[in-house]
Amino acid sequence: MAKAGDDLQITLGVEEEFFLIDPDTRDLLADPDPDIFAACERNSGPHKVVPEFLRSQIETNTRICSTVTDVREALVETRALVLESAAAHGAAVIASSTHPFAERSRRPPARSATNGSPLSSRTPCGAC
Repeated sequence: MAKAGDDLQITLGVEEEFFLIDPDTRDLLADPDPDIFAACERNSGPHKVVPEFLRSQIETNTRICSTVTDVREALVETRALVLESAAAHGAAVIASSTHPFAERSRRPPARSATNGSPLSSRTPCGAC
């Protein structure tokens, strides 16, 4: 006998954010090589990889998945993409919501792809 909800079909996806850091000092890259982002975008396949609010951050979004196994595979793919792209351009990656010791001056906001203005100028007061 089937239980209620056995036919439930859901989709899953995961968003992660990473910091781009200097592999020697482990400090943030205040102005990371734009080719890191370009390589990620070029090789992202069904995933999405975009700059985040801070220039030194990069965000990944997995493809839409229908099982937990699919999610695991997608996470392996997106993490490898960011790690390999960063390493190819002299950077390393950490997964953290904040950098453990970076000074605020080393964390400038990203710039708009459309007009080059800092994204912080478009952020509502209190949203940060």
